[in-house]
Amino acid sequence: MSSNIRPEETLAAELIESWLQGRGTVTTMGNGDTPDLRIDYTDKPAEYVEIKQDVHEGKAALRSLISTRLSNQSVYLGEGIGTWWFLVNEKFQVSEAREIVSHAITLKMFTSSSSWEPAQVEIATTLGNFCEQNGITEFRRVELSTGENRAYIIEKGHTGMISRDANSAISWIVSLISRDSWIASFQRVTKWSKGGAHLFFWVQSGTPEEIALMWSFIEDDVPENNISLPDGIKHIWISSFLTFSNPIRAWHFEVGRGWEMIYTK
Repeated sequence: MSSNIRPEETLAAELIESWLQGRGTVTTMGNGDTPDLRIDYTDKPAEYVEIKQDVHEGKAALRSLISTRLSNQSVYLGEGIGTWWFLVNEKFQVSEAREIVSHAITLKMFTSSSSWEPAQVEIATTLGNFCEQNGITEFRRVELSTGENRAYIIEKGHTGMISRDANSAISWIVSLISRDSWIASFQRVTKWSKGGAHLFFWVQSGTPEEIALMWSFIEDDVPENNISLPDGIKHIWISSFLTFSNPIRAWHFEVGRGWEMIYTK
């Protein structure tokens, strides 16, 4: 078992904890030779969760650098700075991550979005230029129960047309479930789970742009169409880092119950 807990595991655990509503607890297990999360229920056997990010192979190099050079894909910030998400592109210098994100946060803290005073405009312009030059496509502060003073670094998002029909994501979700390179880990999580395994997918650079953007701008819809799951899989989760909503949300599908929206507490 690996002790290197990824940010997608931490946030997935928070979403599942919200869904449980006191009916159990979630433990991160690391990304070694076990499933990623364990759900211990108060009234039935444990179930396990496998987490995958839909990353485009051509953009995987940046993510590899982030994963291997940064502990937990993040950098520590000073006390009281809080938790931040940074979406970055290929311009981002991973070796200088702490200096870059710290400077961006400092500029952000001195920027008032409601002020048009010359000094504020100058700071906002400086921040915009700094982000463009250093490969920061978006960043914001998020509220997590862990209260970490860390900046999590994630590769960039999408631009394009926005789908307004949540059912349009079904064919993409089916393709994730049947992806050949993930089949072995899906079979592993079903063997660990007695009552039914969970698959948790994160929208990422490999996700169709119209679906990824729907997660950024359309907050309330969930699919209505059911999906057929392989034997042993009972739950599907879909969420995204690429969203302007706070708290973070996820689609949750359970066999026999259909789709619902879950939010972090």
